[in-house]
Amino acid sequence: MCLRTPRAPIVRICVDVFVFAPCVRASGGSLIQNTCASVHALLIGCENRGSMAALSSTQTHKIPVVAAFMAPGGEECEALVVLDILHRVNIAYKRVSITPEHEVVSAHNLRMACDCSIYDDDFSFDNFDVLFLPGGIPGTPNLRACEPLCRALRAHNEQGKRIAAICAAPSILAELGILSGKRATSNPAFQHVLSENGATVEQEYVVRDGNLFTSQGLGTAMDLGLALVDELAGADAVEKAKKSIVYLH
Repeated sequence: MCLRTPRAPIVRICVDVFVFAPCVRASGGSLIQNTCASVHALLIGCENRGSMAALSSTQTHKIPVVAAFMAPGGEECEALVVLDILHRVNIAYKRVSITPEHEVVSAHNLRMACDCSIYDDDFSFDNFDVLFLPGGIPGTPNLRACEPLCRALRAHNEQGKRIAAICAAPSILAELGILSGKRATSNPAFQHVLSENGATVEQEYVVRDGNLFTSQGLGTAMDLGLALVDELAGADAVEKAKKSIVYLH
């Protein structure tokens, strides 16, 4: 805003100076030169302050980025419903393949284009604020078998960073010890895995415990998406998303 607000009076000063230039010609133009030099300095100073403010704002308010990990045989709709809701309120995300290829085939034989792969030279798990695991079979076992991903999940959790999982995928977090002593949920067929690994199983659509978000399945994917929107962008963004998707609950 600093770049725009002062410009109107500055331009008016310059116009006034040149409109009344004939009145000061006798002074050799020194008044005009001095005034415009001052105006120029003021304008440059404002632009510099605006640039520094923009830079400072960017550094202070990092835009959250969500990574959705796409495995062969994953439940495509659980991934896409959540990402669709994030997209509607301008939360950044990437579809990340856990294979070297940038395309995976889903549980329902759909080809899913990905933005990147964990095997890309420039890929880093540290670039993401939320690691999101869709479920599905055999997608969940394929995610569990991905050692780089499992190491990243443990590290992410140790740093207190956000992790989300839906359907069968919370069982991965349970087996990695991430849900021990935590409240969580999953697809009913996998809830025994959670309890066997120390989690307190709840039957809500979405269960949040600290940095961990778990959800039951495709029927609760919208609720997981809205919970992430609330966490990353706040209540106003949730209402915007609900209106956009005609959420009638």
